[in-house]
Amino acid sequence: MTINNTTIYDLTDLHFICNNDSSSNEELSLVKAGSSETVELPRSSVYSIHVSGKAANGTSFSNTFSGTIDNSSSVTISLDDSANLSVIANIAD
Repeated sequence: MTINNTTIYDLTDLHFICNNDSSSNEELSLVKAGSSETVELPRSSVYSIHVSGKAANGTSFSNTFSGTIDNSSSVTISLDDSANLSVIANIAD
């Protein structure tokens, strides 16, 4: 899965929990501002993923997605005009 950071902040302490199973927790320690990183998902079928983390300004973010999720899926973390972080994905229902 690709994580796209389109914000002006470095993102830290990212967690990815698949199918509500905390033992499937994958982590990324850092995704720099304006860059992308990848995280490898388990080989078993993934139908939901919870994404959470923090921005360098101290703001936390999280969202849960469900659908057909695999290593070609992507998640984009963005910043709106009011400086709110949002998390969206290209995941099919």
